[in-house]
Amino acid sequence: MHRGRVARALRGLLLPPAALASCERGGTLPPAGSAAYAEAVSAFYTGVAAVQVGENGIAEAAFRRVTELAEGEPAAWANLGLVALQRQAVEEAAARLGRALALAPESAQLELVAALIHREGGRLDSAAAHLRRAIELDPQNLKALYLLAQIREQTSGPAGSREARELIGRILAADPDNLVALLEQARLAAAQQDADAVREALGRVERRVGGLPFAPALGAVRRALAAADFRGAGVEISFLQTDLQALPAYRDDQDALLTAPGGTDALLTRFLRLPAATARPAPPDTGLEFAAESLSIGTGPVSWVRALWLSDELPLVLVAGDARTVWISPDPAATQTIPFPGGAAAVAALDYDYDFRADVALAGPGGLRLL
Repeated sequence: MHRGRVARALRGLLLPPAALASCERGGTLPPAGSAAYAEAVSAFYTGVAAVQVGENGIAEAAFRRVTELAEGEPAAWANLGLVALQRQAVEEAAARLGRALALAPESAQLELVAALIHREGGRLDSAAAHLRRAIELDPQNLKALYLLAQIREQTSGPAGSREARELIGRILAADPDNLVALLEQARLAAAQQDADAVREALGRVERRVGGLPFAPALGAVRRALAAADFRGAGVEISFLQTDLQALPAYRDDQDALLTAPGGTDALLTRFLRLPAATARPAPPDTGLEFAAESLSIGTGPVSWVRALWLSDELPLVLVAGDARTVWISPDPAATQTIPFPGGAAAVAALDYDYDFRADVALAGPGGLRLL
């Protein structure tokens, strides 16, 4: 769909944050403990699990069912919006998110989802407005801070870059060792020719990752700074960002700041208005008992015992052995006795021929025997 048409659609489907704040909550909610509430809980978490494994058709049906049972639950409408966003149905996503925001205008989570939809529709100014509202509601919303920094740098020239640097600073105040934020701070500082700030950020990165194997990349940035080549320093910082992506710690820090394509990590996994679901374990089975029975096969002590399913046709069998003999007993009255080849040796269970059936291998001085 053409972005201009999407933007016009969004203007009609998503209200500005200030207007949404004045919306009155509405929609029905089933009482906790009712059959409708139990079904809504089941459908909601079915939808959450379906999104997480990429089954968006199942998720769509599940969240729709929640909106039928609990029309006033904004989390279900928001998640329906995210499902629509994943299939690029931006207008539909906007309409569903509009319902959610009208029901919960004080939710930072919903403001972040609204920003994602506006960004996808090409309305970056509106996306920024929703992000500012999200940060106002939750100053520790690192994903909103990072996305707003990206948008401001992208759209607002030098003033936007300065604000982006301030926003990254707020992230570092909350998460001082975040590698992604530290390198963004260094890159933005290089663009503003602030050599001291670049060096300070690089020092913190180096302390976090250690000198090797990133010493060459760090040295390249420092050499560019020493030559007052700030543009070159920015390029070298970009190379360093690429190098650090191999680190699990860097990827963890990315997960803390970046929003996944389609907004799947913005999925709401808890209700916003319905009571939270509580665990209801079954009552304990106090009549359950285990009866100990002695194992009596062969003539001597047993040194090796294992329960195996040898095939689909046989029930669970007991395989036991001593130093010279193995007994297989699917039925205590019909025990099979099998000697090791050539005398005492070892026994192991394995799928020797890859037929998804357990084989038993006996090894001795006389060779190998497969059962």
